[in-house]
Amino acid sequence: MPHCSRQTVQIASARKTSNARSLALIAAGLALSGTPLRAESRIGNTALAKNEVSQIAASQAKPISLGDDVFMNEQVKTGLDSAAKFVFSDQTNLALGPTSLVKLDRFVYKGDTSYAKATVNFAAGAFRFTTGGSDKGAYQLKTSTATIGVRGTIFELSVARGVTNLTLVEGEVVICPRANFDGDPRKLSKAKLGQFHCQDLTQPNQTARVTARKAALSSTPVNFAGNFCAGGGGLCSVSSTVATAEPVGNAPLDPNNPALCYANPDPD
Repeated sequence: MPHCSRQTVQIASARKTSNARSLALIAAGLALSGTPLRAESRIGNTALAKNEVSQIAASQAKPISLGDDVFMNEQVKTGLDSAAKFVFSDQTNLALGPTSLVKLDRFVYKGDTSYAKATVNFAAGAFRFTTGGSDKGAYQLKTSTATIGVRGTIFELSVARGVTNLTLVEGEVVICPRANFDGDPRKLSKAKLGQFHCQDLTQPNQTARVTARKAALSSTPVNFAGNFCAGGGGLCSVSSTVATAEPVGNAPLDPNNPALCYANPDPD
């Protein structure tokens, strides 16, 4: 699989520093003029948008296209036979399957490329989530019935009719019924995990089914990748935002999005 060279990342980093300084000057000017700065709530961009993908803010919906920015306090939804993938500023990847709805709730930056808090509410549908470079305690991930704690993780999720199903792909997930516990499940002792009817998933392909008051192990995996990524297209690959405009040098880029490259490290 192609990947970005170190030179690409270094050049992109230099561009980012320059862009950050320019944005700071623009922000100062806009603050003096009283003009609102939408960029303050930008949290990432769109790596993939298939068919009907929309963002909803202030009760208004607008289509999302490849490369569009996404912002906190927005809901994002997909239609029938549709899919989307977003890459956040800390390199978190969020993929949505068909007829899915997610709220990108509250994001508090800690520096330019990590979050002190990243709150995502998975309302309905199917998702694949890959954590980025932020501290894993920064992620506050919730559904209507579950609260999810992560430790360097990839998981697949389905939410429907008051039931949450989560399958661990990589890393570790602690998941609890929200009605019993609505904080960070990673901080609970084993005794408390049992008391609150939570599950600690530590092995790939383990699945938890969470209802109103109980999380239990299940033998039926979510299988987001098998259902929606079998034909390729980049929905399940891990992408990294490194270039903001044109490709840098001759580095091979993700063919599905010239502004993105795969986050594979150099082999040496």
